[in-house]
Amino acid sequence: MNISKVNTLVYLDTMIVFIGALVWTGLPLYFFEMTGSYFYAGSMYLIGGFSFILSNIVSNYLFKVLSKYTAKFFIITLSILTIVSFFALNKQLFNIMFCLMLAFQFFINGLSFILESGFNMYLSNQPHKDIAYRNMFLLSAKTIGFFSGPILFIFIGEEMYLFFLMFFVALLVYEYLYPIVPRLKIESISLKNVGIFKKTPKSYLFIMFIDGMFLPIVMNYSFIILKETFSVSDLTVSLFWLIGGVSVLLGNLLIRRIDIKKIHSRVYFIMIFLIFGLILMILAPNSSLFLIGFFILTLINPLFMSLIKSSFLVFFDPNYRSIALAGMNTLNQLGTILIITVITFMLEGSKFFNIHYIIPLCLCIGVIRFLILKNILKRGVQ
Repeated sequence: MNISKVNTLVYLDTMIVFIGALVWTGLPLYFFEMTGSYFYAGSMYLIGGFSFILSNIVSNYLFKVLSKYTAKFFIITLSILTIVSFFALNKQLFNIMFCLMLAFQFFINGLSFILESGFNMYLSNQPHKDIAYRNMFLLSAKTIGFFSGPILFIFIGEEMYLFFLMFFVALLVYEYLYPIVPRLKIESISLKNVGIFKKTPKSYLFIMFIDGMFLPIVMNYSFIILKETFSVSDLTVSLFWLIGGVSVLLGNLLIRRIDIKKIHSRVYFIMIFLIFGLILMILAPNSSLFLIGFFILTLINPLFMSLIKSSFLVFFDPNYRSIALAGMNTLNQLGTILIITVITFMLEGSKFFNIHYIIPLCLCIGVIRFLILKNILKRGVQ
C-alpha cells in the first residue's frame, strides 16, 4: 500500500473520531442539563465501554471475512442510526437513547477499528512514532470535537444528527467509488488465535486494564466537578475539553521527536509531573488552577500510553496485530467499565462517597500504573 492510501486511512479515521468525540462529550452534558442525574452524565463511558469491546471483537471478524463489504455495512447502519437517534432525542426518549447510543458507538468504534487495523499493518521499526503520527490527527479531531460537543448539543440539540447523516451519506458515496480498506491478509479472533496472548507478559495485560481506569475518570467527572464546585459556565466546560485536547496533542508531538528509550530514563521525572497535575486539581481553590492541573496531567499521560501501546503491539506479527489491538482495547475498556460502574453506584447510593473523592482515587490508580510500568521497563521488555 502506498503512502497516500495509508494517509487516507488516517484522514477518514480522523473524521469518524471527530463525530464520536462530539457525541462523547455533547450528549452526557446534554443529559446532565436535562436530568441532573450522575447516571445519565456517566452513561457515555459505560455505553462506550461495552460497545467498544463488542465492536473490536465483531469488527475483527468482519474485517477478516468481509473486508470488501464491511465498511459499506457499517456506514449504511450508521446512517440509519443517525435518523432514528434524531427522532428519539427530539422526543426526549432517554431510555431509548441508551440503546441507540450503544449501537451508534458500536458502529463508530467498529469503523474506526477497521481503519486502524489497516494502518497497523504498516508499523515501522519505531512504532511509537507511527502511532504518534496517527494520534496527532485523531487527537486534533478529538480536541475540536470535545471542545465543540457540549456547545453544539446544548444549542443545536438533536439536529446535530442531521449533520452526521450528511457526512455518512458522502462517505458511502466515496466508499463505492474508492474502497476504503482493501483486502488484507490478517488473522481474526478465534479460540485458537486467542492463545497468542499467552506469550504476552501478564504485567502488560494488567497495566492496560489499569490504564482504562485512569484517564476516563478524569475526563468523565471533571466537568461535573467544575459545574458543582466552581459553578462554571458551559463555555468553561468546553474550554476544559479544549485544554485537554491541546495538551494531549502537544504530548504526542513530543513523542514524535524523541527516541522511546529516552523516555525510559525519565520515567520518574514524568511521574512527578503527573502527580503534581493531579494534586493541583485536588487542591485548586478556583477553576483556573483546576484547568492548569488538568493541562499538566493530559500533557504527560500520552508518554505512559505510548510506552504501553507500542511495546504491546510489536510483540505480534503484523498479520496478528488486529487481534492484538482488539485484545488491548478490550482490556482497557473492561477497566473503564469497572471503575465507572463502581463510581456511579457510589455517587448515587453512598452517603460517604462524593464527587470530591474521584481525583484522589485517580491519583492512587496512577501510582499503581506507574509501579507496574516501572517493573516492565526494569525488565527491559520491548
